[in-house]
Amino acid sequence: MVDADGQDIGKLDDVFYSANGEPVLIRVRRGLLGRHQVLVPLRGSSVSRDYLRVGFHQAEIDAAGQAEVGEFLDAATAALIGSAYGEALPGADSGFESSSRLQARRDAAVAAKRQADSLEDDAHRLGGQASHERAKAADADASATQAEHDATDANTQAGVARREAEAAARAVGPA
Repeated sequence: MVDADGQDIGKLDDVFYSANGEPVLIRVRRGLLGRHQVLVPLRGSSVSRDYLRVGFHQAEIDAAGQAEVGEFLDAATAALIGSAYGEALPGADSGFESSSRLQARRDAAVAAKRQADSLEDDAHRLGGQASHERAKAADADASATQAEHDATDANTQAGVARREAEAAARAVGPA
């Protein structure tokens, strides 16, 4: 990372994007062990194979001050950063989200989609099993109904046979 004059200003830590996906700010780690952070607008920046050159001079970056921020910059913070550089940052009214946070949200969305797909597959599989079990239950119900009819018919036939046997035994007389 270099400033407009080519002087080293630190290491790129993260990029902040507007709500429409436009990169607007970068977070630069500076100082001993990179413990200090500054936010620098990307307006006027250029990229080459070897560096990212911001459109501001070291003195302007130093004058803007350090910024210890999280993964989201609200509108008020974005406006303060813009004013420190003497410009209105595009999309500042919606705040800015870091690439780390965007990637985490994308990863969560992919995981949620996988979970939804898996649950949908399970629902289809279970729906098929339920249909199969309903069909088996309907067959069992039909079989039970038929068995009840057969039992009723057998009882009726047994009663008729018993009455005929009793009549025959009366006709023959006592044994």
